[in-house]
Amino acid sequence: MDLKYGPQTPEENSQIMLAFTTFKKHLVTLGVFCAVIVVGSVAVPRSALAQAIKAALVRDADLPARQPFQRNIIVNLNDFSYQNIPIPTGKRLVLEYVSVSGGAASTQGGVQPIILINSSVAGSPQMNFYLDMTQSVTAPMQFYKSEVVKIYADTLAIGFGYSGYTPYQLAAQVQISGHLVDITY
Repeated sequence: MDLKYGPQTPEENSQIMLAFTTFKKHLVTLGVFCAVIVVGSVAVPRSALAQAIKAALVRDADLPARQPFQRNIIVNLNDFSYQNIPIPTGKRLVLEYVSVSGGAASTQGGVQPIILINSSVAGSPQMNFYLDMTQSVTAPMQFYKSEVVKIYADTLAIGFGYSGYTPYQLAAQVQISGHLVDITY
């Protein structure tokens, strides 16, 4: 189609109008697309975008598998004091699992051994968590306990206690498992 400067035939006129209408539709679509981009970039907070970028570029230092923590502690009647568990400076222990096996016996009657977990966090007063062990049905002087816990500790100590009659034998092995996280103030 040649464009002439002057009167057009009706056929040429309709072709020009069709081309102009198609051009307008494309122009409007492009304008709407640009408006959506502008509104979207203004509506989304920049901090969310920055966090998404940071999350993609920075590793998660608090991921439990990166700083695992496990200890085995022996407690007995001869040493009835708490046993301190050293926690590295600048770290907090998240205790997640405790398993205990031991024995207790008394000549006077029944005895119930108890494991004491003493912790403090961020300078707060110390807290005691008690785990009473279950007596074995087949071996009455044997006691066991395995429990999922969630105890946070900047300081941690494991102790031993009992209820019932005074034991002549009292000993247990305590296994603790968890992970360390970095403390940031």
